Amino acid sequence: PICFPVTIVFLIFCFSIDAFFSIITMPLLSLPFSVIAILIALSKKKFSALGNANVYFQEFLPEFFQQLPPDLNLLLKSFGTFFCIPDPGFGLLILLGVFLYSSIIATFLVSGFFLGLEFDKFFAFSPSQYVHQYYYFNFSLIFAFLAGIFLIPSLYSICWAIFATLMTVLVSTGLSSLFNYADIPVIALPFNLTALFVLRTLKTIAAHKINLHPDFLPEESLENSRLTKLRFANGEIGVFLPVAGEWTIQQGFNGVWTHKGKWQHALDFVIA
Repeated sequence: PICFPVTIVFLIFCFSIDAFFSIITMPLLSLPFSVIAILIALSKKKFSALGNANVYFQEFLPEFFQQLPPDLNLLLKSFGTFFCIPDPGFGLLILLGVFLYSSIIATFLVSGFFLGLEFDKFFAFSPSQYVHQYYYFNFSLIFAFLAGIFLIPSLYSICWAIFATLMTVLVSTGLSSLFNYADIPVIALPFNLTALFVLRTLKTIAAHKINLHPDFLPEESLENSRLTKLRFANGEIGVFLPVAGEWTIQQGFNGVWTHKGKWQHALDFVIA
């Protein structure tokens, strides 16, 4: 019964802040979900219908995944937390699905997780503390967001992704310390805050570096970037043959049949 009113509130909130984000030309990301989820978590102590969601899932093959190295097990749990199910078996399915969709995104997600984990360890978190922290998926999201989606994959984008991951670690640990007093999760709030902050900074100091088509796969963005550099490297519009391999020109410039007047520079290709 609680789902319907919560969904209505969520939609109203989305429409409200979407208008503001459109004005400042910034992506909404998953900020509405994070805010509403945190509000619901804050309300659970007053409303008995809101329980602890952690009791509603059963781990898949727990004995098998417990044999994995702790960091790898935490990686898979983190991927499962993308859909609020911190189960390593479910996380493995998510990782495989992402890899089939885009190997670059999958690589960046894994890289971001381990980079953020190392940053977290560097700040003196003991293993007994970090093994149970499921907000680490924020590290994966921010690294992939900057390294391969809103920036074209490159050394430049990876450097920004490393900086943003470090920033997300600080935001995550700070918010979790605060939110622990209210017994609520930070969910994806650290990713949203850091992503919006860094992206706003990039739009100010390096707008030409931002990927104009973030809805493309990183593989597509890389190819488009390569072709753009090839075609406009010298400030001129490069013209390339629309064919590959050896072809025969049946009629060239100023051809005897139809290449006259405004068509005098046409070429007719035929397969020999």
